Amino acid sequence: MKVRELKWDKEIIFLEEGGGEEIRCPVCGAMWMRVNEHAESFCPHFRFVYCISSGDSGDFMYFSGRWAKRKFERQFYELTGAEDGLDIERAFRKLNPPGVDEVVYYTWADFPMAEASAYWGFEKDSQKTQHRAKVAPKRRKRNRS
Repeated sequence: MKVRELKWDKEIIFLEEGGGEEIRCPVCGAMWMRVNEHAESFCPHFRFVYCISSGDSGDFMYFSGRWAKRKFERQFYELTGAEDGLDIERAFRKLNPPGVDEVVYYTWADFPMAEASAYWGFEKDSQKTQHRAKVAPKRRKRNRS
């Protein structure tokens, strides 16, 4: 999966009034986060957000959409959890779950020793997941009388 930093003035906007940042969906521009508060609902492209700060082990905060979330989460923790495990970005690059095309991230370095990062996974074409999520109707049994 592709992993990249958010693009300033398109996907991450500095808020003139009051300070802070607003994080937006790279596909449709919907707000995902504003001044450290995640949105109450997400656009159809959003799949997950993973947050980590200095000295913290990190965690998935939200999942959305119909895709293999739990399997993805388990595989991610297997890759990063071992003593010689991969770093976060390498783990995301190694995984390729259906329903997630790309991961964007931003790192806040507010103090010399404190740092926090957030990673947002999304699907560029949310219609793909909706089509995959549809289940074929069950066949009716014929009445053999």
